[in-house]
Amino acid sequence: QDGNAGGGKSVRFTPNLSLPGNYDVYLWWVASGNRATNVPVDVIGAAGTNSILIDEAANGSVWSKVGNYVFNAGTSGSVLISDNGATGYVVADAVQFILTTPAPAVPLNLSFNRAAGELSLSWPAGVTGYRVESATNLTPPVTWETVTTISNNQQSILLTPRAGTAFYRLRSP
Repeated sequence: QDGNAGGGKSVRFTPNLSLPGNYDVYLWWVASGNRATNVPVDVIGAAGTNSILIDEAANGSVWSKVGNYVFNAGTSGSVLISDNGATGYVVADAVQFILTTPAPAVPLNLSFNRAAGELSLSWPAGVTGYRVESATNLTPPVTWETVTTISNNQQSILLTPRAGTAFYRLRSP
């Protein structure tokens, strides 16, 4: 809480989201009669910054939904709660991000070729962050091991198959 400072204080909540997509964003603050009714909140997502005002005098001590926003995977999105211009105490206890609709998977055109005991896997330019994984069987629990991670400007890899049966998959970031 800001001690009823009325300006100059803020807190930023930055999640590390594992999937891109639409997220419901919820705020939590402890209920009290001295809360500000005009708390500035900036939700920074994939589409830019959405500025809203929250009434913390209402709906305290419960998760309060402030909207649904598109976020990229990782830490590029955030929620900034400040006391600039607020009249009353501003409280920033917690923020919750709940995935509602994942971003559609990007279909990849993959090519497999087998020659001279090696397996060649290739894909279009611009694909990055995916992992090639392998397993020796598909009986649960399956143990997948990372063979390689696809880096920038890489468009193919050569795999030397394991002895016996081997399964391969391409896993998105």
